[in-house]
Amino acid sequence: MEASNKTGLKDFDESIHSQSLEEIIHNEREDFIKQVCSTTSLAALVVAAFNISVAFPVLNLFLILAVFLFWLSRSDLSLNKKSALLIGGYFLVAVFHLLFLGMDSPAAIYLVLVGVLAVILYSTYTGITIGFICLLTWVITGLFYYYTGLVPMLAESGHTVGNWLAGAANMALVFIALIQSRLTSYEILNYAINTANEKRELQSTRSDLLIKQKSLDYERYLLHVLMDNVSDRIFFKDINGNYTRVSKALARQFGIGHDNMTGKTDSDFFTPEYARQIKSVEEDMLRTNLPVIDKIEHEKWADGRPDTWSITNRILLRDPEGKLLGWFGTSRNITDIKKAQQTAQRYAHQLATISEVSRAVTSTIILGDLLDNLVHLLRRSFDYYAVNVWLKNDTNDTLKLENSSTAEGLNLDLSNIAIPLEQRSIITSVYKTGRYRLVYDVENDAPDYYSLPYFPHTRSKVVLPLRMGEKTFGVLDIHSNKLDTFVYNDVLLLQTLSDQVAVSIENARLFAKVEYLATNDTLSGLYNRRYLFELARIEIERSSRYNCPLSVVIMDIDYFKRVNDTYGHPVGDQIIQTIGDVCRKSLRAVDIVGRYGGEEFVFLLPETDAKHAEMVMDRLRRKIAAMPFETSAGGVHITVSMGISFIEPGVNDIGYLLDAADKALYRAKQTGRNKVVIYDKSEFITQTNENV
Repeated sequence: MEASNKTGLKDFDESIHSQSLEEIIHNEREDFIKQVCSTTSLAALVVAAFNISVAFPVLNLFLILAVFLFWLSRSDLSLNKKSALLIGGYFLVAVFHLLFLGMDSPAAIYLVLVGVLAVILYSTYTGITIGFICLLTWVITGLFYYYTGLVPMLAESGHTVGNWLAGAANMALVFIALIQSRLTSYEILNYAINTANEKRELQSTRSDLLIKQKSLDYERYLLHVLMDNVSDRIFFKDINGNYTRVSKALARQFGIGHDNMTGKTDSDFFTPEYARQIKSVEEDMLRTNLPVIDKIEHEKWADGRPDTWSITNRILLRDPEGKLLGWFGTSRNITDIKKAQQTAQRYAHQLATISEVSRAVTSTIILGDLLDNLVHLLRRSFDYYAVNVWLKNDTNDTLKLENSSTAEGLNLDLSNIAIPLEQRSIITSVYKTGRYRLVYDVENDAPDYYSLPYFPHTRSKVVLPLRMGEKTFGVLDIHSNKLDTFVYNDVLLLQTLSDQVAVSIENARLFAKVEYLATNDTLSGLYNRRYLFELARIEIERSSRYNCPLSVVIMDIDYFKRVNDTYGHPVGDQIIQTIGDVCRKSLRAVDIVGRYGGEEFVFLLPETDAKHAEMVMDRLRRKIAAMPFETSAGGVHITVSMGISFIEPGVNDIGYLLDAADKALYRAKQTGRNKVVIYDKSEFITQTNENV
């Protein structure tokens, strides 16, 4: 019996996984009714046969009961109807026994059976109610017999033994049926109690499952909310490295719907090099069984978009048995932070460079050295393509390229590179407006870009004015061979630098001007008398030391007083300026030309003897005589006279040489002017003796 019960409970437990509690109880009740009906139908048929042959051949309730129960076991009635008919059938049998056989019949057993069936098929409360009805029926029937004095219809003594035998046999078969269905009267109650307990437990379990299901649904909802709304990027990957689930943030960065990630790998989104790096990291995790925490990764995309940076965590996913399922990871985009760090580092580097440039440009007052330091430091420190300095030319309306960081590599002749101010260009625009220009793409963003052949690879540039107060005297022109190189903060730093450089340039120019005025004549642009004597002393010492020839020439403008009296001193000044330019351009670089005073000029010709000096000076004389001097009063023709002296052994006095050249000049004027005369010592000695 216990084994059978355990088997039933096992079946019951197994059925829980596929059926609801109501379905289980319904099926158990229906199986029980079928077993009771089929078994007791057979029992009633056997008792009927006994009664017909022995006890009650005229009235046989058991035959009716057998047919009724057989029909009930095969009928398609609902479970509740079957239960009601089964209980009602036995109740009627019990009543008929009371009426026909009296109180000593097995009717009481039938009434008890009705109550038990009610408990089993319905509930304890229903069974108690029906049991009370059965008890009341028994009591009423007994009182009826007692007070009326009537006797049951078949209560002869001859049938009492058969009645009891038939009832006993009937009850025995009914109880056998109950035993076969695992339900004796005790087991029926026990089963009912157990079923009720199991029902309560199942209901409690179901309630717990519903609560857990709701909790699970809520957690799933939170997971969906997290995956769909969190700014951090979340991903799941299987053991083959395929993405199985990603957050919307990561899907957006991948450029694909988060529901379309199945089968995608890192190679579908990143460059092959970066995809291999990720695979190497995951293989190390498998080997070491350790997670990757807060790893900064430089993400390189296959579609060519700008690189990004992220801080990533990766862990291995395993089931409760330890089987590897794949990888889970989160990453946070820190590109802005990384760029901010790089920008901060860049600005720190720029500030350090600006400080270095500031020291470099303030360490010298020579303009050429200052500009060299500036352009080379800027190009080397910031990896610029070219750095140029354009300054306003004082003699004409052009911006002259004074220095360039690419001049040496391209062999540029800076003296010949200038841009007219009327030329439409970024450089002239910045000079005229005094405001910087930042060009991200010179081909598409700057219609006024003037492309010089010296800088063919320029892609972006920034041009800043060099100014002192309201005066702009040049521009700082910086080129890059990449697009979008410069940002606004770069301009601010460079503008600060350019303002400081402008001060240094202006100081260097003022120094150069003061130095120029200290050594040069302001009218002719040639060396002045003081500096001329200093240079002459140096050249005489060198010639004497190395025994080299040196010629000294004094040139005077013929009838210059007449020019001043006729045209005025301004025209005379213009003629002196023009003669200074002609002399400077007509002689060698090693030759020294200075203004001796008034209309007189002195030439020092190193490595030149008197005969060669005469040839050079005569060529200059003819050139001056042939050219018209354009002045404010019109064209003026002039001539010059020259006297030449030369260094001799034992002669190292510039005064002597100038005196000799002056005597030769005097002879040239005496003999008709517009000529070149070489000093002849013997001639001047004879003339001196004659005068004596």
